[in-house]
Amino acid sequence: MTKKQKLLAAQFLETLAEEMLSAGCNDWEWPESWSGCERDQFAREYHRLNGDPEEFEPGQDLPDFCAVYLLAHAIKLSV
Repeated sequence: MTKKQKLLAAQFLETLAEEMLSAGCNDWEWPESWSGCERDQFAREYHRLNGDPEEFEPGQDLPDFCAVYLLAHAIKLSV
């Protein structure tokens, strides 16, 4: 992907995250292929990015909009 394509994808994901937040139902399950450590690392990174690292708890689930928001951020960092 080009830099502009990555930024566009991140922008779409940020918009999607906002829409998901307003949807009311934020059910999402971790991919089965992710280990507990990978899930915890992802959730910990979300809370760090969100400014509330004290909210992280090992084994916690995340709402769908949190996962999408973190993916958008990761794409921006890769540019």
